[in-house]
Amino acid sequence: NDSLSVDFRRNVFYTRPAISIEKNNDKTRFSAALALENGTINSNLVNTQGVSTTYNILLPRLRWEYEYMQGKRIGMRYESSVNSPNISELQPVVNNANPLSLFSGNQFLRPEQLHTGGINWLWFDQFSFTSIFANLSGTYTHDKINMARSVDQNLAQRITYVNVDDDYRAELDVNFSTPIRKLGLMIELGFNEAYNRSLTPVNGLTNINTNYTHGAELTLKNRNTDKISASVGALVKYTEAQYSIQADLNNKYYSIGLFTDLNYTPTDHWNFSFTADVSRYQSQSFSNAVSIPLLQAEVSRFFMKANRASVSLKAFDILNQNSGIQRVSELNYLQETRSNIIGRYVMISLKYKLSKLGSSGGPNVKIDIKNR
Repeated sequence: NDSLSVDFRRNVFYTRPAISIEKNNDKTRFSAALALENGTINSNLVNTQGVSTTYNILLPRLRWEYEYMQGKRIGMRYESSVNSPNISELQPVVNNANPLSLFSGNQFLRPEQLHTGGINWLWFDQFSFTSIFANLSGTYTHDKINMARSVDQNLAQRITYVNVDDDYRAELDVNFSTPIRKLGLMIELGFNEAYNRSLTPVNGLTNINTNYTHGAELTLKNRNTDKISASVGALVKYTEAQYSIQADLNNKYYSIGLFTDLNYTPTDHWNFSFTADVSRYQSQSFSNAVSIPLLQAEVSRFFMKANRASVSLKAFDILNQNSGIQRVSELNYLQETRSNIIGRYVMISLKYKLSKLGSSGGPNVKIDIKNR
C-alpha cells in the first residue's frame, strides 16, 4: 500500500566554519567562539517529489570562570546550537494503528535553534569539608518542534509536528554537603526547581503548556570508607502541569524514592555490594499509585598480580518487581501501557585489566567476557 509505505529517506548536510579565542591565567578562564552553520535537510518519500530545506544560522559561544578565592568560583556560559528534525518528525506517513489518534510527520519542518545560558557558583571550605554548589540555567528555543493536534466532533484527533515560535526552560539546582563528625557521617542536601513553557496548537488555537517541578533529595554517607562504604537517602519530586485551553485537564503528579547503597571490602581480594531503590509514582488522573522496589547484589573476587583479574556474580531485580508502565493523560483519553521487560536475572562477569590502575597515567583497557 503506497499511501502507508514507510520507505522514507532523510539526509542532512552542513558546514560549520568557526573562529575562537581563549585566555587563561591563574584566576580566570575565558573563551569565545563564533560559528556559521550552513545546512540542507533533504527528505524524500518513495514515488513523491522530495523536500529540501536550507538554513544559515550564526552560533556564538561564551564561557567565563573566575576563582576569586581558594575553593570559591563563579562561572557564566552561553552557547547556541542547532537541532535538526529527526526522521520520525519528518516522515509524512499516517500511522493509523489507533483510529482515534492518527499520527503523521511533517516534511516542511525547520531546524530548531537553541540558546542556552547559565551561571554557577561553588563554595568549598577545605577545613570543614563543607561545600555549596548552585547552578541556574535556562534555554530559549526558536522554531521549537512541537506536536499540533486537531480534534473532531467524535473526539478523534490528528497529530503532526509543527514549528512554534518559542519554548522556554529554566532550572535551578542547589547542593549542600557537610560532615557530622560526632556521628562519622556526611550529609548531602539537594534542591531542584524547574520551569517549562511550551506551545502546542490545538484546533488552530495556541495552547500554552506550563510545567513547574519541585524536587528535594537527602543523602547520608559514612565518612570512614576503608572497608565499608554505605549511603542511604530519600528523594521527592512534585510536578504541576497547566494548560491555557481546557484548564480542567491540569494535572499534578509526584514521585517518592528511597535508596541505599552498601559496599563491603574485607580484603584486597573480595568485594560485596548491595543496592536498593524503591520508587512510588502517583498522578491525580489515575486512582492507584505504582510502587516499584528494585534490589540488586554483587560479589566479586580479585586475583592474579595487582588484582588485574576479577570474577563477579551479580543478581538484578532480586524481587522480580521491575515493571514497564507508561501513563499518558491527553486531551480526550487516559492511557496506561504495560510492557514486558527484563526482570530478575543473574550475570557472571570475567574482567582483566591490561595495565595496572594508574601505573602509567594513561587510560586503562579492559576485556570483559560476560555470560548471562
